[in-house]
Amino acid sequence: MLRGYKLVLEGPTVSVGFVVECVAQSMGLFANDPTKRKLGKLVHEKVEQDLKGSKAVASVEEVYESRNLGLRGAPDLVLKDGTPVEIKSGAVPQKGVYFLHRVQLCLYALLLEDVLGWDIDRGFVYYAKTKEWREVTLDEQIRRKSLKLLMKAKKLKAKKEVCKV
Repeated sequence: MLRGYKLVLEGPTVSVGFVVECVAQSMGLFANDPTKRKLGKLVHEKVEQDLKGSKAVASVEEVYESRNLGLRGAPDLVLKDGTPVEIKSGAVPQKGVYFLHRVQLCLYALLLEDVLGWDIDRGFVYYAKTKEWREVTLDEQIRRKSLKLLMKAKKLKAKKEVCKV
C-alpha cells in the first residue's frame, strides 16, 4: 500500500488546503462565502474546545510539514494513534463522506505518515450539524487519487497558475 513515509515528490511545497481548493474549483464547488467561513470557524472552535480535553486527542490544529512530500497542513484534530479528524459545519451527506472530505483526510494521513512514521489506515469526519462521526477507510484507491491530485496541484503552484486540476 502507498504510504506517506515511502514517497518523495518533486515540486514546491503546498498546503492541504491549496490542494482541496484546487479540486473544489475544478469541480465547480468552491464558493468563497465569508459568512459561511466565519460560522464554520465558530463551529470548529466549539467542537475543538469540547474535544480538547479528551484523552484520545493528541493535537488540535497543529501544523505538520513533510519535505519528502512537499506538503503541509493542520488537521483539525489528530488522535493519539495518528488518525486525522476533520470537523465539518456544512451540509451532511445522506451516507458516507463527500469526495473532497475523503481526499482532505487522505492527504492529512499521508502527511502524518511521513512526519510520524506510522501507518494510518483511517480518518474521521465529524459533521457538527448532526454530531456524527463518519469513518473513512484510506484504501489504495483514495491514496492514489489523492496523490495524483497533490501532484497536479504542485505543478500548478510551480507554474503559478490558477487552480484547475
